[in-house]
Amino acid sequence: MGSHHSPTCILLAGLLACAEPVGTMAVPPAHDTDVDPSGGTDTGAGTAEVDAVTRALERVTLDPETVGARLGDALSTGVPEPWSPRRGYLDAWAAADSDCPNVVEAPEAFVVPRQWSDDCTTESGWHFSGNATYEERIDDAGQSFFMDIASFEITRPDGSVFAGSGGFVVLDEPDGWSGLLAGSWSDTGRTDWLSRGMSGGFDVFADSTQTTLSGGVRIGPQPLFFEDLVIDAAGVVISGRIGLRDPSGDWWWLAPDGTGCGAVSLAGTDVTEACIDTSTLTVSAGSAP
Repeated sequence: MGSHHSPTCILLAGLLACAEPVGTMAVPPAHDTDVDPSGGTDTGAGTAEVDAVTRALERVTLDPETVGARLGDALSTGVPEPWSPRRGYLDAWAAADSDCPNVVEAPEAFVVPRQWSDDCTTESGWHFSGNATYEERIDDAGQSFFMDIASFEITRPDGSVFAGSGGFVVLDEPDGWSGLLAGSWSDTGRTDWLSRGMSGGFDVFADSTQTTLSGGVRIGPQPLFFEDLVIDAAGVVISGRIGLRDPSGDWWWLAPDGTGCGAVSLAGTDVTEACIDTSTLTVSAGSAP
C-alpha cells in the first residue's frame, strides 16, 4: 500500500503540523503481547502467552463479550473519509459573501490558491471563524486533486457547526483514488460519522477491486485502529484487522472474515468471537473537481 501513497504521504507532515493535538489519539501497540514488568525471562513461549493474557484480563475494563457491540457501535455511522468534509466545506463556501470571509487569492501558488482568515458573519447568517487554505485542480493528464489545510469553525444560520482543524487531501490514482484525513473534524448538522466527530489520521486507498483502510482515529469517544483492512468491491473483508482500545490502554483486536465475524484477541490470544456489519466500512467517493 505504501507505494500507492507517496504523494499523499508527502502532504501528511504538513497536514498534521496544522492539526490541533488530539490528546489520546489511537496509537497501536508495537506488539500484541504483554511484557513481564519484573524483567524476568519466561521459560517458554506458551507460558509467556498465558501470562500476558492473564495480566491483560486483570487490567482491562471491558467485558470481552461486549467488545463486538462496542466496535459495531463505533462503526455504525461509517468510517472517516475526506469526501464528506470537502462537501461540507464547499457548501459553506457557497454561502460566503464578497467580503466575508476575507480571501487572499494566489492562483499561481501550489498550496495557496484560495486562503481565508477572518471572524465574520455573512448577510445570510453564516459565521466564519478561523482560517483555511483550499485547492482543487485537474492536471494536464486529467488527474484531479484537492486538499484543505484548516483550523476553523463555521456556524450555519440554523446553529449547527462544522469544525475542522487539520487537513484532508485526495489524489487521483491510475485505477482509483487515495485520500487522507488528519486532525479533528466534526459537524453537528450531519448524521454520519462527522456528527460524532473524529480525531487522528486516516488513510484510504480505493481502486476498482478493493479499498484499504489504515490509521488510528477516535470516532466519538472510542479510539480505534485500522491495520490495513482490505475490503473488496462487494464489501467483503479480505484481510487486516480493527483494534479497539480498552480504557486500561490495552487493545482488543478483531480480524473479521468474509462474513464480518472473527476472533477477538487480547495480548495476542483469542479470548472470544464477535461479528460486525461490514457494510459500515464502505467508503463512497464523491465527484472529482
